[in-house]
Amino acid sequence: MKPVDIRKDQEKGLLRLSKNQLISLPGSNIQIDCFSGSVWITWPKAMERTLSRGDTLKISTRGKVCILACSDAVILTFETGGIWHKIFKGFTSCFSFKRVWLSES
Repeated sequence: MKPVDIRKDQEKGLLRLSKNQLISLPGSNIQIDCFSGSVWITWPKAMERTLSRGDTLKISTRGKVCILACSDAVILTFETGGIWHKIFKGFTSCFSFKRVWLSES
């Protein structure tokens, strides 16, 4: 399965992924927050990690980041230091915000 570069279709932001959906992002100063489900992430220099609900990952390595949904998942991706980082900086670290936000969507 070939990864889909989501930035061809939409800006970085909130993504709803179906089980086994594979996406890719350029990986320089990116943060990924998992709001529900679980995802497997791999990036250059043979690094990989699984994120579940409430987990956050910051990647500073340059190169393509591939994200595979292990189950239906909702993630938020944004560049650290960019406008999204400033807007969500306090909110994404607050578990109660995530729980309330997800129940409303």
